[in-house]
Amino acid sequence: MRIRKLTTSLTGAVDLINGIEREIEGRQALVGKLQKDVKRYTKLAALKKDEVEAVAQSLRGEIQREERRSFWRHVALNAFFFILGILASYFLLRPP
Repeated sequence: MRIRKLTTSLTGAVDLINGIEREIEGRQALVGKLQKDVKRYTKLAALKKDEVEAVAQSLRGEIQREERRSFWRHVALNAFFFILGILASYFLLRPP
């Protein structure tokens, strides 16, 4: 009877220890990820003013190109629906 209780108690302790080890491993992985993030953000914070301006200029250029593409896409889409409206009006409103 005492041996069974002791065995059950030890089994429970082993399960508890295994759970704690898994939790510690998970937290260590999180710490590793956070350390990498800190290094990356430290490098970004250390950028010189010229480098920051170069990155900003590059981003502005990309945004302007995308705005131009978007503009012409919208013009084409509006023209398509305009022509579709004209055709629909012609076919639906013509006399029988």
